[in-house]
This record gives sequence, C-alpha cells and structure tokens, in this order.
Amino acid sequence: EIALHAAFSELSSAHFAVLKKQLYENVLEALHRYDEFADPEQKISKGLHYCNLLLKKGLYNQCQKQPIKYKKLAYTYQKFENVIELNDIEKRLITKTQFSNTSLNAMQTLSDEQNYCLQQLKTTDTFWLLSNTIYKLHFEKQITPGKENKELQQLMQTEEFQNPNSATTFKAKLDQLQIQALYAFVEGDTEKAYQKNTSFLQLIDEHKHLKLLFADRYFSALNNYLIDSLLLKKYEALLQGISLLRILPTLPEFKHIQNLEANIFRLSYLLEMNYYVSGKHFSDAIGSIPKIEMGLKLYREKIPKPNIITLRYLCAYAHFCNKDFAACLSQVHLLFKIKEAESIADLYRDSRMMQLLCHFELGDYFLVESQIISLQRFALSHKIKAQTYTVILRFLKQYAQKLQKPKRQDLEKRLKELSELPAEKSFFNNFNYLYWISHVTSIK
Repeated sequence: EIALHAAFSELSSAHFAVLKKQLYENVLEALHRYDEFADPEQKISKGLHYCNLLLKKGLYNQCQKQPIKYKKLAYTYQKFENVIELNDIEKRLITKTQFSNTSLNAMQTLSDEQNYCLQQLKTTDTFWLLSNTIYKLHFEKQITPGKENKELQQLMQTEEFQNPNSATTFKAKLDQLQIQALYAFVEGDTEKAYQKNTSFLQLIDEHKHLKLLFADRYFSALNNYLIDSLLLKKYEALLQGISLLRILPTLPEFKHIQNLEANIFRLSYLLEMNYYVSGKHFSDAIGSIPKIEMGLKLYREKIPKPNIITLRYLCAYAHFCNKDFAACLSQVHLLFKIKEAESIADLYRDSRMMQLLCHFELGDYFLVESQIISLQRFALSHKIKAQTYTVILRFLKQYAQKLQKPKRQDLEKRLKELSELPAEKSFFNNFNYLYWISHVTSIK
C-alpha cells in the first residue's frame, strides 16, 4: 500500500480509499465468477437465483422445470438446506398458478420432503455440535493422551456414537468417525484409530463427488492415518500413503487448501525420515536429505519451527548412524541456531548428546571433556536424572582421560540393562544408544 500511495501520489487519500474498495469488490466478484464453474455449491446457488428470476418474471412454465433439476444436484451433494429453498419456490409456484395441475398428494410429498430435509439438517447439526465441542477441548489441550478425558468418554456412550446408523448424513458420518478415531488415539488404541481413519478415507473415496467439499478433512485424516501406519509398522500402507500425499497438489479437489505444498513437504518427509530411521535404513535417509534441504529453503516461513527442528534432528541422526560425523555436526549446528530449539526439551537434550558423541568419535577429546561438564550442568539445571546419561558420560570421560581404557562390552551390557528399565526406556526413544555402541562407534 505504501508503494501504491507513492505511485498514485496525485490522488487524495479519500479517492485512494474509494479505488481500493472498488478493487476489493472487483476481485471478490471475479472469485465468485470463478467459483460458479468450479464449485458445486455455487452451481446450486445460481440455480436458485434462476428459479427466483423466472418466478418474479411470471414465467411459470419455465420455472416448473428448474427445481427438479437443481434438487437432484442438491441431493447429490447432500445440501438439504438448498432442497428446502427449492421446495419453497415450488410452494410459491403452486400458489401463483392457483393450484392448477397440483394434486393434494403432490403437496403432501413436498411437505414430507421438507420434514425429511429438516431432520437431516438436525442430525448434521447435532453431530457438528457434539464433535466440535470435543475438538475445542482438544485444541485447548484439555483432551490429551494420558488424561481422564471425561467429556470424551461420556460422549462415546451416547446413542450418536454407539450406533453407527444414527449418522444419517455424510457430514454426520464423518464427524462420527473422526471423534471415534480421536477417542482411540487418546486411549492409546492405535489399531482402532487406524481402522477409523481408514474408514473415514474410504468413505470419501467412495463418494468422489464430495471430495472437493471435504478436502481439508480428507487431508487431515490422511495425516493421522499415516502416523498410525508408522506406529503400527504397517510400512506398505505408510509408503503408499506418502505417495498419495505427494500427488495431492496435482488433484483439483485439493488445490484450494492453503499452504498445501509446504504442509505436504513437512508431513511426508517427517514420516519418511521416521520410517527410515526406525527401520535403520540410514543410507535411504541420507538420499532424502538434499530434498529436505531444498524444501526447508523453499518453505521455511510456512513450516512450524518444531517441525524444522525435528527434520534437522532426523537428518543429523542419519548422518551419525552413517558415521559421517562432520555432516552430523553441521546439521546439529543448524538445529542449535533455531532459537526455539530448547523448547523441545527431549530433542535438544539428545542433540547435545549426539554432538558430544560426534566429537568423541572424531577423537576431539579436549572438546569432549568440556562438553561433558556442560552437559552435566544442563542435566542438573533441568532436573534430568537419567542413569543412561550418567553411565555414558562417565564412560566417555574415563576413555578420554585414562590410558587404561574402559571396555566397550561393559558399556554395551550396561546400556542393554538400562534400556529395559521402565524409568529409562524413554531416553532411548530419539537416540538408540545401543545401535551407537554396537554399530557406529570405533571403540574396541
């Protein structure tokens, strides 16, 4: 706007404001015209306008044909509110033509149809209110795994979510399946969540004409489905799903989703790298890093910082397990440059351990000793009481300082014992210290 003011300096501020408003309205009208050809809802709205025009002009014979045509379209997309509007036109037409050629049965049929549509709208609204009440609590982090989640548990006992036949509209069925998937997720039942997300995707795939109207929800459910596939080690489903995810930008139904390419890059590579790392396919992971670097350069302003930090960590870990310690340190350095890195406590902590181990493997023992002191202070200030870290740091310190080196086998045995303790298991989630000591390290 500053540049425009300079370019049109001869205009008064009031005149400029008028032109700006005209531009806004012209752009909005252009978008409306574009949607008339691409959006089925707009086609129905246009049909309603046609009917009203014909009725207003007294062209009753021509008007009679229109509601039938547009009702069919409205039912196709389950736009029951539009059927009611078209019904209203037919009722007005009956009055205008003074009941000629209109039987009592036809009038009863119109009334029955209206009541049917009202019931479907009521069902849809009931499911909308119930499900979005839960979504609101979920987004506010009042419903999360590990909590009691009373509101969600009570909802799952209602007729709407106990009886699959209670969802009589497409929208209601989607709400029913998504809440059931959310419930399974917070209850830790990944297999059930996977089944519900699969059913959700299949339902939309079976009604392709509705995919445009529910593209955002399809995209969200596909993401959840892929996470479930990864957790359940359903790798064939995961890889097929990632391929589907990456072609969505070429499909017209999904092009209206904001930041689609950035979100697909973010989700697909987080899933792919987690798959490679969990399956120890580290050379494949290395092959994906150049594409990740390109994507981070292209989309960095559109990707949440925690996701960038996670991608950097996964890239660093792949380099570490491929024994390219210099490349690993470069990735860790880029991770530490992100000021939000410390907010993701576990990844930040494990990144520092990975940095330490890189210097250890490179033989930079002077750096190792100073980093051990730094890590011990970090653990103390953050109240991290992990035997795993204590054992590793003690071993590295003794190895760096003493002529009589501690044995690798002793550390490996101790790490195996620790990895089986409930209190220590979580410290092996992001960094597999057993893999380091058995496959990566040069310690004899």
